[in-house]
Amino acid sequence: MENSNSNGTSSPSLKTKTRTRGVRASRHKLEKALRAAGLKTQAALAEAIADHEHLDAPPKDLVNRVFREIPVAPQTIERVASVLNVESYTLYLSAEEEQRSHSIPTNELTKHQHSTNHQRITPTHIKGLLLILVPALIMALVLGIWPEENEPTLTDIPPAEREDISIPDPKPNHKTLSVALVLQDVASGPALAKKLKEVLSTEVTLADSSINQLVPERAPWELPKLLGVDYVITAKTLSKGRYKAYLFYLISPQEQIVIYSNVWLDSPLQDHSQSISDAIYSNLKKILTHQDLNRALTDIELKQTIAEQPIEDYLQGMVFVDRALVAENVSQAQAHFYRALRLAPNFLKARAALCESLVRLSIAHSDKTLLKDAQLECQSIAQQADNLPEYHFANGQWQRKSGLLDEAKQSYQQALDILPGYVDAQLGLAELYALRGAQQKKTELFEKALEYTQQAGASEPSFWKVPFIQARIYFISGQAEKGIKAAEKSVVLSENYNSLSNLGVMHFCKGNLTDARRYYKRVYEIGQATPVLEYQLGALLLFEGKHQEAINLMENNLQFIQKDSDDGHYEFWIGLAEAYRIGQRKQQALDTYKAALAKIENERLKGGNPITLKSYLIYIELMMKHLQGKVLEHKERRFYLQEIENLGPDLVEPPAYVRVLLSLTHLDEYEKAYPYYQKLSAMCKGYVAYPSLKRFADISSQ
Repeated sequence: MENSNSNGTSSPSLKTKTRTRGVRASRHKLEKALRAAGLKTQAALAEAIADHEHLDAPPKDLVNRVFREIPVAPQTIERVASVLNVESYTLYLSAEEEQRSHSIPTNELTKHQHSTNHQRITPTHIKGLLLILVPALIMALVLGIWPEENEPTLTDIPPAEREDISIPDPKPNHKTLSVALVLQDVASGPALAKKLKEVLSTEVTLADSSINQLVPERAPWELPKLLGVDYVITAKTLSKGRYKAYLFYLISPQEQIVIYSNVWLDSPLQDHSQSISDAIYSNLKKILTHQDLNRALTDIELKQTIAEQPIEDYLQGMVFVDRALVAENVSQAQAHFYRALRLAPNFLKARAALCESLVRLSIAHSDKTLLKDAQLECQSIAQQADNLPEYHFANGQWQRKSGLLDEAKQSYQQALDILPGYVDAQLGLAELYALRGAQQKKTELFEKALEYTQQAGASEPSFWKVPFIQARIYFISGQAEKGIKAAEKSVVLSENYNSLSNLGVMHFCKGNLTDARRYYKRVYEIGQATPVLEYQLGALLLFEGKHQEAINLMENNLQFIQKDSDDGHYEFWIGLAEAYRIGQRKQQALDTYKAALAKIENERLKGGNPITLKSYLIYIELMMKHLQGKVLEHKERRFYLQEIENLGPDLVEPPAYVRVLLSLTHLDEYEKAYPYYQKLSAMCKGYVAYPSLKRFADISSQ
């Protein structure tokens, strides 16, 4: 049926209007997303798209077509959604909006037809029409009303494909819903379909066409019509590093929403069939029983549904977590976790990862005050995340680093009870038992620690942190050769700052200074040098008598740290002061020792080990008196000797042993110093290569 215009042409009736292929965006939803993104105009959006895609000119015609609710390719709306930082399907025009846009009042249409049918067109009218139409045509060209060059118009589509696709709306008002499961992962499909059928009730049925029926390449919203069901469930897999995410989408002709999503350590889909099926059914039932059945799916609050972008950020953050433990990697991880939480505030795994990253940052910056921040972050989700293994692991991390070993053990075990074989929790327990073994000097504790690393290695043999932690346990338990072999394996799996410097330290402690320097320099070659590494390398140069090289390296290190608004660890300042003193630059040495005192006080306020800090204070005071030319009186000598004796059995850290040993040699108490030399030599031979300790080396060789 056609309606005739006054000029004799004909136009399609509104009732028989052909439906073209493409997706229409909702202007209302677009404007809402535009405001949320902080953009004021469509022109600003076009500029943002040009910046995002590195285009030569803003695609104003594209934006104009989308805002005018003209059917466009799905990729077009995706381009807009990407800049607005929303999922593309949230911008689609709903069935209700589409119906409203086509509801033109009849009286208005009749009034318009009546006025045009009885109006006589004269030359004056034609001239007036030209004055109106020509500028309008120019404006149409400028604003891009014509179709985009890359988008097919109706006439571009072959007649056979230009049929009306009248896809019915989902039928939530029916007593039952029919759902088809369409997965690309065919191997995992049957197991999931079987579990899903088991949990579905008579209210929701899984179509027999699921999985086994091959689905041709069609747009997602065409699948329900194609398979003859109310909804289609599809899945998407995202993989990064050790982790894999699964997102399940519920698709109707009008909408697409995430009905379930989760992230696990890389594992096949069928391992999680039961939990996925239970969650999907729970959400389907929520949709079915919702009182306002005409509401959009996106307005119904569903459980365990995190959108794709927050999951992408979480995965990328975990990639940085699994890299070397340096401040830059931790900061990168945190940036991704914060973004994930901004987009999905209830993303509990991201919140747990943020808690654990604060523990890592406290290690990278030697700042124990950050452990309090980690504790608060973990406690913020304690009520909601009791069944989340990642939460219990993060809790165990800050507890272990805070010295709450019994509480940490319980947290790690809770994580393993929920997720048996959780490698990170196994490694956490390994480090905990190793720490207890070092404190209590018990072989069985080291053996228990190694058992956990072996369990972790059986689950993830290619994860570099497994042999890395294993190497440290071997080494501190007195099995140096096994430790070096494990450390070499970790370097093969991942050549990074931690694995290389760990191997360098082990060679240093074996007295192989040349090998130690080789691995430290390798860190430079791969571009991952840190202030700690530069200090270690500077100390090696000092041991080798290369005073000026050591000074140059340590000075550059401190300048870099201070530019980065961080004064650095007191060890860096003491190392430079040592280099100045040995190089006969007394005033510079004295000034740097004074600066080191201030850093030690900062460390004390942050909760540093008081015994270790006391050993450094005694040493610095003695060195400063020496540089100032002061001779110790008998009373002062007795005071310092008593202070050293008071350190007692709590003195366990090798650097603290070095300072006590050097203090005793400065006091000419060689007999009292020699037992410390022997203990230090057993701990780490590299430290006794110190030039000031050569006399003890000569005694030992006799």
